[in-house]
Amino acid sequence: MVGCQAAKYGYAVASAGKDAKTGLARRFVIFKKENAMPLAAERQMEHIGETCPVANSLHDLVQVFSARINTVWRYDQYIANADGNPELQDFWRMMKRQDQQACERMKQMIGKELR
Repeated sequence: MVGCQAAKYGYAVASAGKDAKTGLARRFVIFKKENAMPLAAERQMEHIGETCPVANSLHDLVQVFSARINTVWRYDQYIANADGNPELQDFWRMMKRQDQQACERMKQMIGKELR
C-alpha cells in the first residue's frame, strides 16, 4: 500500500523487509524518483538494516533521546545569546525544563525497553 501511494505522487519506496530472526519490520525509505541513487550507490547500501539488534521502538527512543540531550546541552548558550531579551530567555528556560523532563521520561522508557 505504501508503495502504491508513493508511486502515485512520484515517489519510490525501498523496503528492507522483515528481519528473519526477530520478525520485526525494517524501515521504509521513501524518496523522489528523480533523486534516486545511482545503482552503484544502491549496492553500497543494500545490506544496511539487515541486522536488527533492537526493536524499532527502542531504536526510536534512543534516536529521539540523543537529539534531545544534544539540544538540552545547548540551551544555556541560547539563553546567553538572548542577553537583553528577557522574554526570549524565559522561552529558552521553559524549553530547557520541558526537554529535561522529557529526557528523564525517555531514560525511564529506555530502561523498561531494555528489560
